[in-house]
Parts: sequence; structure tokens; C-alpha cells
Amino acid sequence: ELIPVNLVASIKRKRHVQKPRHGLTLEQTNQIFDVVLNGGNDPILDYLIIWTLAETACRSGGLLKIQLGDINTDRNSITIYEKGSTTREQPITEELMNSLIAFAKSRGAKKNEDSVFRYLPDENGFGKPLTARRFDTLWGRIGKELDWVAQKGVSCHWLRHTTLTWVDRAFNQSVARAYAGHSAGNVTDGYTTSTQEEIVEAHAVITGKKPKINH
Repeated sequence: ELIPVNLVASIKRKRHVQKPRHGLTLEQTNQIFDVVLNGGNDPILDYLIIWTLAETACRSGGLLKIQLGDINTDRNSITIYEKGSTTREQPITEELMNSLIAFAKSRGAKKNEDSVFRYLPDENGFGKPLTARRFDTLWGRIGKELDWVAQKGVSCHWLRHTTLTWVDRAFNQSVARAYAGHSAGNVTDGYTTSTQEEIVEAHAVITGKKPKINH
């Protein structure tokens, strides 16, 4: 009884505002891929950024942290480190896996701790690790070609929404939550946690290719 009045109780809670982001259609996603691959000063880098985001549903921050050693060629998977110090193993197609490795090595990555995503190499064949600034440049370029991208303010996170929406529709919310790397929202969620096998199956369905990941 040392504090007779709860001063916090009088503070009104901020009203929750629904975010405008939503999953993109297949046509819209293909339009983005087309624009990315046919313009800019480094279309290969930009294409791999969009491809990785769309296939793994990782956050842009997680993409920047991907190192050469995070790619597991035996399991056709990639380890993603994201906010809240969370870590998840995400299956990827053999095509994406090989493309990321070849790209990283072509730009100077040699050791396991070297970043995969890199800018154009210098005269010594070394490309500096990617920074978040590239995302602003990339979406600015896409927005100039696609009016709806600029109008909606589409960003990397929209691709995460898109992939998770596809997974949710094809499977269920539990699998989509696991694919996203989200923790359980309530007690029931803890009882219905999806397995890695289900994540692999979901990935196979949305990509049309069965990865060789070992359970």
C-alpha cells in the first residue's frame, strides 16, 4: 500500500492501426522480378535480393546477415538470424543455393564468416558487404517503372507478407507462423507448433521444387 494510486491506469492505450501491407498477387510479383532483372547498375544483385526475400520470407535485416557459412549444401537450407536474436533454418531450392554461393564467391567471399550479398567488386575483385541503403535504391527504381509499387509504398516486407500469405492459404496459420519464424501467440499455439517437415513441404509446394533437406 505504498503506492495508493495507479497513475498509469489513466493513460489511454494507443489505438491499433491496421497496416496497409498485404500479400501481392503472382502477377504483381512477376512484374517486380521483370523490372529488377532488366535495369539498374547491378541487376544480378537486385534479382538475388528479391528472389531470396520471396523464397525464404526473411526480413531485410536477416538477409543482410547471411554469411557464406550459413548456407548448408548438404541440407539445401540457409540459417537466418533475425530480430530478437531468433535463428531459424529455412529450406531453399538448389537453384537459389547455388546462385547465392556462386554470387558471393564472384565478389570476394571466401571464408564462412564473409557476407553473401555484396556490391560490385573493385579492381581487386572484392565487393563490399551490402547495406540497408540498397533496399531504398532498389524500391525507388522499381517504383519508377511500376506506378502501383510507388503508390502503395511497397518494400521488402511486402514480399514477406506475400510468401506467408501463400503458405497460410495452402496450409494453415500454424505452418505460416513457423515459416515466418514467429513464436507462439498463445498457449494453444504452443501445442500446435509446426514441424520442420511441414515447413519443408510448404516450401516445396510454393516453389514447385522438393529440397534435399534431411530431417
